[in-house]
Amino acid sequence: MRLVEIYGKCKDNYQDIYMQYEKVYQMYDIYKKSEEPQRVRARREEALKDELQNFRGQVYKRLGGIECFETSLKRMDVAIGDNELAMEEKVEMCYGPILQMQSIIALYRSMGHAQSIGLDIKIPETDNITEFKKYIDNLEFIFTKCPFFQSDEASLKLETADSGSIWLVIGVACASVAAGSVLLNNIAAFVDKCFVIKSHRLTCKRQEQEIEKAKLEQNEKEELIKNVNKMYKIGVANAIRELEESTEYHIKDGDEMGRVEQAFEKLEKMIDKGMQIYSSIDSPDEVKVLFKPLEMHYLSIAEELKQIAEKSDAEVEG
Repeated sequence: MRLVEIYGKCKDNYQDIYMQYEKVYQMYDIYKKSEEPQRVRARREEALKDELQNFRGQVYKRLGGIECFETSLKRMDVAIGDNELAMEEKVEMCYGPILQMQSIIALYRSMGHAQSIGLDIKIPETDNITEFKKYIDNLEFIFTKCPFFQSDEASLKLETADSGSIWLVIGVACASVAAGSVLLNNIAAFVDKCFVIKSHRLTCKRQEQEIEKAKLEQNEKEELIKNVNKMYKIGVANAIRELEESTEYHIKDGDEMGRVEQAFEKLEKMIDKGMQIYSSIDSPDEVKVLFKPLEMHYLSIAEELKQIAEKSDAEVEG
């Protein structure tokens, strides 16, 4: 998992987990100072044990699966489950994940990444420098030549790269958050239409395959395929027109239309290879919600890539 994702989990969940721990500690403080009869004190202890289990459940729900928390979570588990351990030590051990969250948030912010809006872009996996350069060149074309992303008020800037695969962190240099949000909204809409066009292309490809298999005269097949290609172009044109309406930017001439079509083609190929584009952790919620539906598309592409890899491995073994 990338550092930015771990930071995001910690930032988003810190307050809730800390307040849950505060509840545990307040119950423990009352229990520790209590001079009530033993039966009342025993009930307080049972209630405190239940609250410790609730705390444990919340921590696992929000932080479980993050590798760097595994040791801390295991220690907390052992402490809560040890009937011989004093209650004070159990409560202290449960503070471990909170200290760790504080450290991760402080570390990430000290690196200067937080508090900016922008994009997190996962580059398709490769160990080939030439191929990597091609991906960067394609991104440069998409973001600097596509007319939908031209703005006098906001622009994209490379901030850093993040660990975990190859991720580029792209910030938005803008006069206002509103201007930056408009640019990110346009990017989200563009990526979404890229998947729409991809769907049109796959549908047309399947239709062409069916036509080729059909028992028809060659001239009939050619005519049908010509119509299928025409339908594909209509689908692309409709997608671009819808994009113009949603972004309120209208293509001026054939040159701009050509650049838009090239940008779609380049992005689709990279997405097919595993590229993913998200809004950054600190982007406004109204921007994040636009990028959220894209995750299902990425999961679908990832599954396709996995199936292709498995098929390839099976053929090699065969």
